[in-house]
Amino acid sequence: MSKRKAVAFISILMILITMIPTGFAAETDVTVSMTTISSNKIENGDSFNLGITISNKTNQTIKIKGVRTQDSSFQITSLSASISGDLEKNGVRSTDLILKYFGGKKDLIIAVDYDIDGTPYTTRLRTAMPAVPVWEEDDNADESKDYQPNVMVDPTQTIPTLIAGRANTITIGFVNDASYEAKNIRIEPQILGIANSPFEAKQVSIVKNITELKADQYESVSFSVDVKGNAPSGQVIIPIKGTYENAFGDEFPLTINYYVKVQNSNAMPVMAVQSVKVDKGTLNAGTTDILRVTLKNTGSLQVKNLSAQISGFTANGIQLNNAVDTQFIKQINGGQVAVLSFPVAAYEKIITGNQSLNLSFAYEDAYGKAGENTATIFVPVEGESATSSDGNAYLMLESYDFGGDAVTAGESFDLTVRFQNSNTENAIENTVVTISSEDGIFVPVQSSNSFYIEKLDPKEVYEHTFTLSPSRDAKYQSYKVNFNITPNHGIESPEISIPVIQEMRLKIQEPSYLPSATIGTRMDYDVDFYNTGRTTLYNLAIRAEGNFEMPEGSDSYIGNLNSGSSNYYSLTLVPSEEKVEGVIYFDYEDAVGGTHTKEMKVSMLATPGMDEGDFSGGEEFPPDFEGGIEPPIDGKSGMPLWGYGIIGVVALGLVVTVVKKRKAKKAEEELDLDE
Repeated sequence: MSKRKAVAFISILMILITMIPTGFAAETDVTVSMTTISSNKIENGDSFNLGITISNKTNQTIKIKGVRTQDSSFQITSLSASISGDLEKNGVRSTDLILKYFGGKKDLIIAVDYDIDGTPYTTRLRTAMPAVPVWEEDDNADESKDYQPNVMVDPTQTIPTLIAGRANTITIGFVNDASYEAKNIRIEPQILGIANSPFEAKQVSIVKNITELKADQYESVSFSVDVKGNAPSGQVIIPIKGTYENAFGDEFPLTINYYVKVQNSNAMPVMAVQSVKVDKGTLNAGTTDILRVTLKNTGSLQVKNLSAQISGFTANGIQLNNAVDTQFIKQINGGQVAVLSFPVAAYEKIITGNQSLNLSFAYEDAYGKAGENTATIFVPVEGESATSSDGNAYLMLESYDFGGDAVTAGESFDLTVRFQNSNTENAIENTVVTISSEDGIFVPVQSSNSFYIEKLDPKEVYEHTFTLSPSRDAKYQSYKVNFNITPNHGIESPEISIPVIQEMRLKIQEPSYLPSATIGTRMDYDVDFYNTGRTTLYNLAIRAEGNFEMPEGSDSYIGNLNSGSSNYYSLTLVPSEEKVEGVIYFDYEDAVGGTHTKEMKVSMLATPGMDEGDFSGGEEFPPDFEGGIEPPIDGKSGMPLWGYGIIGVVALGLVVTVVKKRKAKKAEEELDLDE
């Protein structure tokens, strides 16, 4: 090839290259070079230091992921300093690699993996080491075991997430990071050997095989595991044992700790009282009836072997009517209800009002984990008028209100009570009402725990408001509140029950960077969210609205999000205006069924898209052009396929020319490290 033709070829090649979209980074843009070496003679089994420097010649920041050897008889054992992390444009980073030589060929390839805007790339250093292969040391040595492959988990593989309560497929990628072929690879995940295993044991052992794994080759194996529905969220180590052979049949052990992440959005089972009633509507004095208590499993996991014990009966109140105080239910599925039935009888002189009884529950979840909780129920009774035996009047708790279905732990609330003088003739004078709570859960805030009634006329009502604060550590359950009346005229103190729930905290993490948006082009908008509160968020559902198009099925139902758990929502949208605006709604319920909504605004700018015919590079090709070039599809910019074909032909011609000239000099290409 003449000099003039070579120059023409290169000129055409450079022009065509400039037409290629800049969505990739050439290996020369990020380089790795050798700076030092600690030895000029390396023998089988020797360790040595190799200094390298990574240079970022791109015009943007790169993120270095790691360094490794490739198709090599050398293995990195450690680094003097970490190289991972961001490297700014025109930046450099240096470290010393500690390598071990395994007696094979002298060629060394150092591969550095990095990302640019989430796209992975690799740059390589190719050189020769002053190494002495085992076949040069001793011609009579039995060297077959020195040809050891290096089977390992693919270092670029991400940690898989397993969902509790279902079967999950785990796919593990393996690579042979050595120069020698591996064969008969046997892989055995030790599922049964994990302490407090989150997995259900449905088979004694799992064995997977890979027939062969050549140097720098990738293969994967998959196996299924069932994760228990009550498995805690977090990382779990699966020990993997196995063996593999080299080309000579020598066997080598394989020991790996493989990490997986368990994600559990199931709500643990908790028994709650949904309703209380008697068949006749009200339990009348001196009569019998059936008390029916409806229970609900508020969790998403099954309850089994439930025992429910009722207590709180008194001689002058409600009594069991020839029945046992404990009933059993075999199972209640998540979200389902069951009914307890107790025959009861009312004392003939029972006082009209609500009589309190207690229920205690003991049960197991579907995996045998024990649970228990208690509840207070109130039974409406009709009996004698609310007047004491000596004819004096007394206070009756007519009604109370605490502002909703439940109060939140750690948050103050107002409890308003209304007491009525139940007598039709006599007034009440000089009476004190003092409030107290079970386990001191409710503490008065900037107010007294009592109030004084100087005088209350017959049938008159006295109203008072307490400001109370529940303990921040209060568990989700109902707590008793007692009103001690002095003097009480021999009448029992009235009692109420207030449910307490934990504060709900849904933290929504906006994207750390906004993805590029183009009008008319589909894009993803990813949002992470976390339950940072102490209680489960129930029936979490996510929806979005805005001045953009969304595919059908964009709404997402997450279900129950346990305390400390996290998840993400990926919104696929197509901008239709330059200013993209919308809202993502997070709807969920608390433990007593109250609904809540949290919002996150979506706002970004979209660039106009390029429609077909918008190309500004000059006149169109004449209609009689014989190349048969088709216009770009869907308006996307970039070079058409014919351009890549021309580049391939030109590049092939140049390569042939260079190869011919270099054949004669091949013997001189060896690196002389002693100079």
